[in-house]
Amino acid sequence: MMPSYFYHTDKGDLMRIGYFPYFQDYNKKHIFREHILTKQHYKGLGQISLDTVSSFDVITIGDSFSNLDEDSYQNYLSVDFNQAVLNVDNLILQNYVKGDFGNPLEFLARLLDSDFFSKVKARYVVLESVERSAGNRSRLTSCDVINLTYDTISKIHDYVSRKKQIEREKSISYFDRAYKFNMNNIFRLFHDKGYKSNVYSLSTTHPLFSYDSRKVLFFDDELKAAKKNADKTSVRAFNNILNDLSFRLAAKGIQLIFLPAPDKYSVYYQYISNHSAYPKPFFFDLLGMLPKAYTYIDTKAILDHEVRKRKDVYLYDDTHWSPIAARVIASQIMQKIDSIRILRDGAEERVAGGYR
Repeated sequence: MMPSYFYHTDKGDLMRIGYFPYFQDYNKKHIFREHILTKQHYKGLGQISLDTVSSFDVITIGDSFSNLDEDSYQNYLSVDFNQAVLNVDNLILQNYVKGDFGNPLEFLARLLDSDFFSKVKARYVVLESVERSAGNRSRLTSCDVINLTYDTISKIHDYVSRKKQIEREKSISYFDRAYKFNMNNIFRLFHDKGYKSNVYSLSTTHPLFSYDSRKVLFFDDELKAAKKNADKTSVRAFNNILNDLSFRLAAKGIQLIFLPAPDKYSVYYQYISNHSAYPKPFFFDLLGMLPKAYTYIDTKAILDHEVRKRKDVYLYDDTHWSPIAARVIASQIMQKIDSIRILRDGAEERVAGGYR
């Protein structure tokens, strides 16, 4: 097999990292044609001035699931529900919070220690965090206060651009790629993973994607996290951090909405043909039982419902959810915001009535 023919570098992260062949095109533009937006309608932190006060309906802080550009849930919040949204770019998180690709909980805590929310006003903060990293984000470290300026943000973006260019110039040679491609696909004939691969390919009970295959791909980190996130003490500590962040935001008149991004493994676990041979994910069960001072979106239940109705809730070749799911998530966020507004307006009317 020749990778120059079968292997494509422009496909999803799982397809590329796992060195999977592409015999049939998975045409995302066609599959998601009813949902794809052609431009980004929300703002990134690097697009606003921090020298003056700015106001938004929603500020979003998260990892890669909150940084999918035109396909992000923020874009649908902006377009479908006319919300002014500011996203704190993941590049900035990774610069200030080392490890774990930037911890959104840690970053929000450090923003609360700074003067950020005196410069950027909002009624809601949507905090997103991927399921597989919950165990690593169950404690905060003591760090310096963040001092964000337009100059520091510009320097971060310039640095990342230069770094990406260097990585492109260090691209893997044809022969190295050919070796990895062939070894991975030979091993995959006998194992769930390829040769020294960190991507699983498991059979499913029926096709779950618009691709002629009864397979689901996912990172092995998600399988490992299913075991780690079954620890009640760790999940309780994670929830306590969220409650503390919510109290601190409430003191500034801001409502915290927590948006956990389910692992692809968790969403499709029940459809794996021999799923009993793999650890069952319990994170959402454990988190759902705990007391919360924040507004919680049970994304796992929402996406479970979507998977029963349709294909392509997550991307076949990638670890992230699809534009279909992103649009559903945006709708759920808006429902929570509307519910909070109704409760707040009712409380204000009762208080006003008491003084008549």
